[in-house]
Amino acid sequence: MKTICGIDCSKCQVKDQCKGCIATKGHPFGGNCILAKCCHEHISRENVAIINTYKEKLIREFNNLHIKGMPLITELVPLNGMFINVEYTLSNGQKIKFLDDNDIYLGNQFPVNDGKGYFGVVASDQFLLVSKYENNGVNPEILIYQKREN
Repeated sequence: MKTICGIDCSKCQVKDQCKGCIATKGHPFGGNCILAKCCHEHISRENVAIINTYKEKLIREFNNLHIKGMPLITELVPLNGMFINVEYTLSNGQKIKFLDDNDIYLGNQFPVNDGKGYFGVVASDQFLLVSKYENNGVNPEILIYQKREN
C-alpha cells in the first residue's frame, strides 16, 4: 500500500480495513492523519525529512512539559485512534473520550519508573495529551491535555 508519508503500513493490525492514505487523500479511515497533513503542508520537500522534523518538534514539546517521573521521549510512532482512545473519568464522574477512533496520531508509551503502569503521550496537530495508566490502558488518568501552539 502506497502512503503519502512513506511509512510502511504493511504491519498495521487494521491494514485490511484501510483504504490507504493516497487513495483517500490523507483520510485512510475517514478521519485525519497527522502525518499526511504534515506532508501536504510541505509538499515541496522530501516527506521523510518533513516527518522527522515534525516528530522532533513534537518530542521537544512533550519533553518541555517536564512531567515528574516521565522518561525523556525519544521516539513517536503513528497510532490509530481506535487502539488508543480510552475513556477517562472526569472529576464530576462523567466519562469522556478525547480522541477520534478514525484519526491517526503520533504518540508512544513509556513505563513508569516504579514498574506499575505507563505514561502515554499522544499528539495531533491541535493538542498534546499525556496520561498515566495501568497495563492494557486500565484506570487512565489525564496528566496534561493542552492546545498546541503551532
